[in-house]
Amino acid sequence: MISSDSNICLLLKSKDEVDFYERILKGLNFNKFKSFTDSDEAYEHVIRNQFELFITRMEVSPMSGLVFIQKIRETGNYGLESHLFIADKVSGDHICTLQDLDLPYVLVKPFTVDRVEEKLNYMSKIENNLTEFEEGYRNAKTAFFNKLDDMALELTKSLVDANPDNPKARLLLGDIYLHKEDYDQAQRCFEHVLEKDPKSGPSKIRMAKILMARNNFLDASQHLNDLAKVNPHHIKVLENAGLSNFEIKEYKTAKKHMKQLVAIDKDNLVAQQIETKVEFRSGNIAASLPKLKETMTDSELIYFANNEALRVLNETEDTKAAVAVFEEVLSEVHENVFRYVLYFNAGQLYWKMGDLDSARKAFIKAIEINPNYDKPRHALKKLREKIKEEQQSSPKASA
Repeated sequence: MISSDSNICLLLKSKDEVDFYERILKGLNFNKFKSFTDSDEAYEHVIRNQFELFITRMEVSPMSGLVFIQKIRETGNYGLESHLFIADKVSGDHICTLQDLDLPYVLVKPFTVDRVEEKLNYMSKIENNLTEFEEGYRNAKTAFFNKLDDMALELTKSLVDANPDNPKARLLLGDIYLHKEDYDQAQRCFEHVLEKDPKSGPSKIRMAKILMARNNFLDASQHLNDLAKVNPHHIKVLENAGLSNFEIKEYKTAKKHMKQLVAIDKDNLVAQQIETKVEFRSGNIAASLPKLKETMTDSELIYFANNEALRVLNETEDTKAAVAVFEEVLSEVHENVFRYVLYFNAGQLYWKMGDLDSARKAFIKAIEINPNYDKPRHALKKLREKIKEEQQSSPKASA
């Protein structure tokens, strides 16, 4: 609903442009608005307040209008707000992202009073007189945003039954199934949209998400490399392109995507993680760990390190290198309850290397951290028996 009481955020590229749009809004009896020319400043204000309508310029800095919209939606506070998206021009680089973000109201040059007023009046008319489908769609999407998956699923199924070829309803249904990890059902939804519209960018983006969820990183990377070319402003596409290429060890391509991502979202954590993980895998563990700690929780770091050590072991059979991963991470993480996993696995590798005393100490440490974890207790018992046997069979013991 758009009314004179709506809170409006204006993100524009200059003070003159702000004055121009504020005069138009006042002429249309809108009085509650806040204006910005810096997208970082706008972001910090918007996430702490609530706005119903945005007039968002593409050509702003330090982050563009499209990135700004994605960033405020990442907070969970936005998703159904109305946007008048304005740009000098809209190119192929924008179209798929605009569709994926469900931004139907777009205005390009020339920006005249008549054209802006006409667009705002049109928006108000549509938003204040929603069709039965659109109202049902927004109710379903609201339930989905609020993590009421079962309610959202029921509402969306009804929409799809009544509008079987409507792509918005079918995409939302697929999103819900994807969130519920029912990948087969989600895939059917997205494929249905692609059958009707083979060029559907939002469907292709979601199909890549399914491949990522299934850990099919090779196929995902191929799709995402193509999607990144036509979606240079889409944060999640670039993130997943980097992640998928990292997983298949295409580090050069992964870093290329992360460079592209940092160019539009300078503080992106995924970009920082990928670049640091590449450094970690290159063997520079000690230098990369502090950087990883800045972008990961200790639990995430332990999970990553455990997988990396096992990867090193499986790929190279270099037990010493795998142990080094555990040792470096344990030297950085001192409190987390999941450290017992690293100590237990390190103990097994020490034993394999013949370093029985280090193995014994690692098992004891794992037991101290988690007394309810039986594996190190059993391993320690066997290890002590092994040590006793060796002591008894040694020449000194025989003498």
